[in-house]
Amino acid sequence: MLAPTRNNDLTTISNLVVDWAAPTSDGESPILSYNLQWDQGTSGSQWANLTGHTIDSILFQFSVTSNVYAGDFYQMRVRAKNVWGWGPFSPLLSIKAATRPAKMATKPITSYDPVTGGVLIEWTAPFSNSQSISKYKIEILNKGNTPVEESEHCNGASNLVLSNLRCTVPMDKLRNIYMLGYPDLVKV
Repeated sequence: MLAPTRNNDLTTISNLVVDWAAPTSDGESPILSYNLQWDQGTSGSQWANLTGHTIDSILFQFSVTSNVYAGDFYQMRVRAKNVWGWGPFSPLLSIKAATRPAKMATKPITSYDPVTGGVLIEWTAPFSNSQSISKYKIEILNKGNTPVEESEHCNGASNLVLSNLRCTVPMDKLRNIYMLGYPDLVKV
């Protein structure tokens, strides 16, 4: 069997949701149950059954909602059973109790940068929900009110932008790419 996968849409800081698929071979007998186990955060030293061991289950998804702590890592594995017994466990899935960052609590602040003559964009990091923020997407509305990602001067994945929570867009780029100039409002 393939390793279970983290359901990114449903996993949160207190709820782990995993999915798995049927094995490519059922051993010439229909699957009677899937047994999902987790290590309860013990780095694989102890395993506990979550579903499908004492009571058969043929579901392909399971949610763990108790004893889950924000930011902690857990390991999961799954196996299938037919009339001949249990097959081997799948490779391990390492899953973190975390979710996407919260919505930005405040709007970015734009100001004139006297050093470069461009527009300085600054923001406050949102609550990370126990997962490191690896990228920001900075968009500027052009003259036609269409958002355009600013990746040249405000590359939201660069370490400098990630750590400083700011970037500067030169005035010539605002004029030539975004068609903005004095006295246009720069919307970020």
